Amino acid sequence: MSKRRIILIVLTIVACVVVIAYLFPVYWLVSMSFRIQKDMFAWPPKLFTLHLTLRNYKGLVEGHGLLWYLRNSAIIAPLSVALSMVIGSVAAYGLARFRYPGKVGSQIASWILSLRMLPPVAAVLPLFLIFSRLRLVDKFYGISLAYTFFNLPFIIWLLKIYFEDVPEEVEQAALVDGANRIQIFFRITLPLSTPGIATTFILALAASWNEFLMASQLATFNTRTLPVLIASFIWDRNLQWGYATASAVISALPILIIGLFIQRYIVKGLSFGAVK
Repeated sequence: MSKRRIILIVLTIVACVVVIAYLFPVYWLVSMSFRIQKDMFAWPPKLFTLHLTLRNYKGLVEGHGLLWYLRNSAIIAPLSVALSMVIGSVAAYGLARFRYPGKVGSQIASWILSLRMLPPVAAVLPLFLIFSRLRLVDKFYGISLAYTFFNLPFIIWLLKIYFEDVPEEVEQAALVDGANRIQIFFRITLPLSTPGIATTFILALAASWNEFLMASQLATFNTRTLPVLIASFIWDRNLQWGYATASAVISALPILIIGLFIQRYIVKGLSFGAVK
């Protein structure tokens, strides 16, 4: 057996081990959501079982208002991401293309980055007080606005990098042809940045979809989201594993499905269209 073939076999084995180690927690989460109580706590643990049940999922729908929490998440997360993407893309383009006197541009970018470093727990109380005065507590647009505050620094910095990678010569050629900056932004920069926008969108959506702190503090009842439902199954002396794992599986599915649909944009070369 040649040395090259041995190396290939070793690398294949290592890759398989890494994939199994990465996917095993996912398998265990899904498996637990379909198990009966006895099999969940069996010792030694059972990797496979034939006693599967839909009782956990049925209980979530009938007894814990799963569809209601799912509806709230489906309203709040996309609304906040849409608002963040609109504002963030314009701000990122301004930082990527416009020239500022001295170090103003880099200072603004650093200030935006510093907002991302702010721990959300430090902003919960001030936001709650402000939102209480403005009557935004337990409102869909209120929580979406709070999510927008924390998504914007991340979106601006990420899109700024993608916009900077778009060849500036393409935009200069459009300027020579008589296009203005608004036309260049919508007709050239955004289409060429589709992979970057798709990546930013799915990351921001995942962050909003999984956000717990703001949803638990700024929502009293009507606008509580899926992460709040999952946390409700964790008690001081017990944890309802069946409901917790089933709700976690349902919470992960929408992001996974959306990611599969837009993966072709994520892996596509950023400036392929311009170079071609």
